Amino acid sequence: MRQATESDLDFLADCYVKIARHMKAGEHDFYIARLPETADETIRNHVRRYVSREDALTLLEEVEGSPVACSSSFSASRLDKSGHIAVCWVEPANRRSGIAAKLVSAAEDWFRQKEVGVVELSYMVKNELATISWQRLGYQPFRVFAYKEL
Repeated sequence: MRQATESDLDFLADCYVKIARHMKAGEHDFYIARLPETADETIRNHVRRYVSREDALTLLEEVEGSPVACSSSFSASRLDKSGHIAVCWVEPANRRSGIAAKLVSAAEDWFRQKEVGVVELSYMVKNELATISWQRLGYQPFRVFAYKEL
C-alpha cells in the first residue's frame, strides 16, 4: 500500500467513474445519475484536489505492480475532530481479499494520528455488499440523507 501521487490520477479518476457506474446500476439517485460516464478532466481535477490536500489521505493498493484499489479520506472538521472516508474502491477481481480492510485500517490510523474521534462515510441503501462490508469493519448507519428534485 502506498500514498497516491499525481501520477496515479488516471487510475483514481477511473475508480470514481467505476463507483458511479456501480451505484447507477443499483438504484436511482438524482446526484449519481448526473455523474460523468468517463474519466474526464472534471473528475481528474476533483481527484487531484484529494491527492494534493494536506488534510486528506489517498491510498492505493497494488498487486504485482498494478493498482487494484484506492481510498480517499479527509478531515471533515477541525472543530469537532471528525473525518470522512469519501472513496473506497476495490476492483471486482480483487475483492474478498482483505484489501478494503487494509485501506480502511490505514485511514483509521491516519485519523487517530490527527486526533479524529469519529469517522463517517456513506453508501447507497440498496448496496447490500457495501452494507455488509462496512458493518464488518465496524461502521453502523446513523443518519438519513434526503433530497428533492426541483
